[in-house]
Amino acid sequence: MPAKLLIVDDTPLILQYLQAILTRIGYQVETCESASLAMELITKNNYDLVITDWRMPGMDGMELLSRIRSAHDPVGVIVMTG
Repeated sequence: MPAKLLIVDDTPLILQYLQAILTRIGYQVETCESASLAMELITKNNYDLVITDWRMPGMDGMELLSRIRSAHDPVGVIVMTG
């Protein structure tokens, strides 16, 4: 079974690009455009890895990382920035 990834970025083109690449190499990929929506998805689904943008309106990637670490089973998180 392929690893399940969640990509979080407020730029739709980045989401499309990363989803296309990671799906092509065999990952199961879901995307969302905000950290608050990501938290909702994380509470409902199990992900092997979360890839998040650092700078987003509202909750940023570092706050998302902190919330994931304190509220959920261990999941890998990569924080990226332009």
